[in-house]
Amino acid sequence: MKKTILFTLTTLLMASCGGTPSSSSNPGLSVPTSEAELSSAPSSEPSETSTYDVDKDITWVSPKGIPTIAFYNQGANENWQTFADATQVAPFFANNNADFLVFDATNGLTNIAKNNRNFKFARWISGGTFYLVSTTHSSLAEYQKGQTIDAFVENGNASYAFRHLAEHKWNWGALTKDDVTYETGVAAVKTKIEANPSAYDYYVVAQPVLFALKKTVTFTLEVNLQTEWANLYENEVIPAAGLFVNMASYQAKQTVCDDFINFAMFRIGRALIKESLVVTAMNEYGDAAKCQDRFGYAAPVVSALMADDKNGFGLVDPNDQNTKAKRVKIANDFAKHVGLAEYNESLFLDNAE
Repeated sequence: MKKTILFTLTTLLMASCGGTPSSSSNPGLSVPTSEAELSSAPSSEPSETSTYDVDKDITWVSPKGIPTIAFYNQGANENWQTFADATQVAPFFANNNADFLVFDATNGLTNIAKNNRNFKFARWISGGTFYLVSTTHSSLAEYQKGQTIDAFVENGNASYAFRHLAEHKWNWGALTKDDVTYETGVAAVKTKIEANPSAYDYYVVAQPVLFALKKTVTFTLEVNLQTEWANLYENEVIPAAGLFVNMASYQAKQTVCDDFINFAMFRIGRALIKESLVVTAMNEYGDAAKCQDRFGYAAPVVSALMADDKNGFGLVDPNDQNTKAKRVKIANDFAKHVGLAEYNESLFLDNAE
């Protein structure tokens, strides 16, 4: 049975230039809570493939990969930029050239706090879909000091979670910079595996990269870090991607920004209920190659990882973050476990909840 997802969206839009409210064609938008409700949704609700007016008034930037599912019907929207590497998104925190950014939550929050960036954390998009894999080992117990590990983004949540599990659950000891090679992103890890799967003893990867790799590479070890983390910490999640809002934009056009946030949550809700809606929208956008270039994956990946309640994209249920306090708790629970300073609540958007 599909999970219940329920929240409402205000749809009174404001013009981006003057901030004057304008009427919306989709009043009272709400996320259906079941497949039955999806099939009987009123005609006033937007179709899965429409480009909403609110998204025409907003510019946003994201890395390719799992977080793009929050915008699954926005492939043709020229206001949205997607990049192959998350490092290409990072400069937007400083140059303020976008209304919203999708970024690794830990790095984004740290950047804001350390450098006084004019952004705030708005919502979670996904939790960790990280895996430890190997083509030369079949058990975590086989690890020995000196074996090689290739991971990505040293100060990203995948690496924080991996190092913590290695020390506190797998008894590998504390891993240092000498023990792990860090790439700029998971795509670089994928490239190394494709070139020589046995070049390293272990690799840290993420979905949907793992799904793609398994078409040509046979792994003898595949450890789901989220499962390991949940076992260690009573079903807590490894947080991953977050949606950040430019506060200059938010102050200039708050209603439009609020609606943009809620539409993203709306899409996540629909993806969790019925992944075929995502597949349909992506197929209408373009063929597999075009979707791969835009989203970082093609529609069949959604079918494979999201069908039958698998939630292989690790999407964070809108109900699990429907208050600011819940969003802060997800971040700070993880921070405490991995030895990071807790984040001040002021870094999180305090909007209508």
